[in-house]
Amino acid sequence: MPYLAPRALVSSRFTYPAAASFAIPMANLFRFLQEVRAEADKVTWPSRRETLITTGLVIILVVFTSLFFLAVDQSLRLMVSLILKLGH
Repeated sequence: MPYLAPRALVSSRFTYPAAASFAIPMANLFRFLQEVRAEADKVTWPSRRETLITTGLVIILVVFTSLFFLAVDQSLRLMVSLILKLGH
């Protein structure tokens, strides 16, 4: 049985003639792009200095985290190899 939308959801404003079917999406696209630009203008963008500082901190944290996991990985490798040598 096909799904039938409730009558309240069906509106005649969504039925366009075939000739207007191209003009309406283009108008909607133009309106959408205007709204995107208006919203982008409302955003408080970080300054160049803030961006550089944040990027530097991220890089430093990535280096420290990778060194930490390298040390943990090597320690676990060493402990497992010692345990396996004891079994020989």
